[in-house]
Amino acid sequence: MWYIENRIGDYLWQLTALSLAATLTTFPLSLLYFHQFPAYFWLSGLVAVPAAALILGGGLLLLAVHSVPLLGMLVGKLLYGVIWLMNASIFLIQQLPGSRISGIWIGAGTAVLLYAVLAAAALAISSRRFRWVLVALAGGVLIGAVGLWEQWKAHQRQEIVLYHTRRQTAIDFFDGKRVFTLSGNTLTEEDHTFALQNYRWYARSRPQGAWLLHESPAPADRWFYRNGLARFHDVRLAVMNRPLPANQSVTADYLLIRDNPRQSMEELTAGWTISSRMVLFDASNSRRRASRWMAECESLGLNCYDVEQNGAFVLNLRKNRK
Repeated sequence: MWYIENRIGDYLWQLTALSLAATLTTFPLSLLYFHQFPAYFWLSGLVAVPAAALILGGGLLLLAVHSVPLLGMLVGKLLYGVIWLMNASIFLIQQLPGSRISGIWIGAGTAVLLYAVLAAAALAISSRRFRWVLVALAGGVLIGAVGLWEQWKAHQRQEIVLYHTRRQTAIDFFDGKRVFTLSGNTLTEEDHTFALQNYRWYARSRPQGAWLLHESPAPADRWFYRNGLARFHDVRLAVMNRPLPANQSVTADYLLIRDNPRQSMEELTAGWTISSRMVLFDASNSRRRASRWMAECESLGLNCYDVEQNGAFVLNLRKNRK
């Protein structure tokens, strides 16, 4: 649709158009699975497309001459150099400010709608029929409606999430779009990325603060924590790693056992009144000990949940009240 008479300009525009076409046909999947969009796709395409042709040709050539002394080594080193240069260039582009738009969460239905809009737009351009424009616009309206529905659900969210973080305790309290975090130790960037971040993007939340379990943060409207006892709306969660002192009695809705205490389940639950009869085990406990506790819970008539075995524990307070 746009022809540039200058040979270099036309070649660069062809590379850019190819990058645009590739991005348009893959960005719904990128949003669905990786929740991000590369803002400089057009720039990386100028590097990746010609490099891909060189790598493909060089790979076939290496396959043919790899057994030839010196020549095979020379072709291999040239191929290695092209691959290294391409990767270095793409990583350099990735470091540019605003190179990636992250935190975009869509469902499979929205991804299908995006492809429908792209297909309708392509048909509108190729056929020059206005009805396909209307189809594309209708798809865009549906996508907007789904987005508004998800935003409304995010504002209504009231959840407690106990994550599966290896040898760590990590709990998020979602109050609408606000989220408060408690953890046993300072979470690493890897823990944050792989255990917490995706669900926070899904919940469209805004972190309000992160505290360690030995701290006593200032209470919020409907959230309070002190000395191992958290209260969120009308739910009380107790976090413990040792039995209660003798003659002490505490009531909680859920009991979380962490940090691998050596006592039996009968000793750990002595003095506790657990209204939901639910005991939780996070991944800071050993697998062997958690399995033994689960067997003891069955004999004591307690429900139990092990995040290492079953994945993150999500307590929806609104559903729980029904």
